[in-house]
Amino acid sequence: MRLQKMKIILPIMALALAALPGPMATGHEFAADASVTLNNNGDIFKGRVSSDRGRCERGRKVTLMRDFKKKPSKAVGSDVTNKKGRYRIVKENARGRYFVKVARKLNTPYGHRHNCKGTRSSTIKAK
Repeated sequence: MRLQKMKIILPIMALALAALPGPMATGHEFAADASVTLNNNGDIFKGRVSSDRGRCERGRKVTLMRDFKKKPSKAVGSDVTNKKGRYRIVKENARGRYFVKVARKLNTPYGHRHNCKGTRSSTIKAK
């Protein structure tokens, strides 16, 4: 009787063990620095976001900021970088001091954590 029960229980246990998920790949984490350039030609502001990690160049939100000496800076335009990290923002009557800010980008696909740090450009004077 005991042997018969074992013959029934063992295959059931084997099936249950086979149904359990195997070892799962552990995710990785990285934090990447970025830099941004800003150039001005008339009403057009353009530049590039650069990073050691390609995924930290594309799809980044870039905000053009008007820099006032005695007041807080004001957002006056924005764009999202293309696959090469380039952006272009048109601002009519662009006189004054400007810089761009690049927002931090946090991506967490499939247990991974990709942290692309935010940055800002130096301030330029548009004439």
